Amino acid sequence: MEIKVDRNELFSSISRVQSIIEKRSNMPILSTILLSSEDTYTNISATDLEISYQQKISAEVIKPGSVTISGRKLFEILKESKSSKICIKEKENNWVYISDDIAKYNLACLPSEEYPVFVEPEEVVTVEFDEKILQEMINKTIYSVTMDEAGFKLSGVFTERVDKKGKTLLRMVSTDGHRLSMIDKEIKNIEELKIDSGVMIPKKGLSELNKLASEGGSIQLGFKQNNCIAKKENTLIVIRLLESKFPDYHA
Repeated sequence: MEIKVDRNELFSSISRVQSIIEKRSNMPILSTILLSSEDTYTNISATDLEISYQQKISAEVIKPGSVTISGRKLFEILKESKSSKICIKEKENNWVYISDDIAKYNLACLPSEEYPVFVEPEEVVTVEFDEKILQEMINKTIYSVTMDEAGFKLSGVFTERVDKKGKTLLRMVSTDGHRLSMIDKEIKNIEELKIDSGVMIPKKGLSELNKLASEGGSIQLGFKQNNCIAKKENTLIVIRLLESKFPDYHA
């Protein structure tokens, strides 16, 4: 693989996934970012096996292919670079060459074939969310999610549909065992979301949704196969839902 890409666009994307990649994992591949290039774009993928992130950015693709690069090292290189363009070239024996026409780097990498396969759930029914409404719902519930590892059942935000005064609303509710936070919002076409029994969205996943919403623009949100799927323009996030059952908060 060999590409030339806008430094600012690449830096924005690599900065975005620093909170997703695993820095102390017993699987070294999870500390890397996968770059897959073809035609006129590069796909940037990052995952910790619970959250998968993919973003497509424009690139001059000289030679299509895929490479993995340490997410932290690539972030540091781009942060220091003052150039407008970055060249990334795959070399033999799992090495990658990075240059901005001023500084040059040779980094050891892992085989791209070892990177976890990204499978986007098909035929997902999504509903459009205004980014400000989504941010408000997350911000008013995420702070009550327990930080205690023993409180696994409470380590996410319970999301469900509720009927209230003849309207179908989306509700988010969380608790740490001492306090309870809840917010209801009217969302257009919310009846189409497949969350009949409610779902538990993990705290880390909600933080990533919040970041996506903070970037501006509406978000398409859907649920399928125990996953929460969020789409916006050229960005896709897939979050594995928690299987724990939220306690009965109606009592």
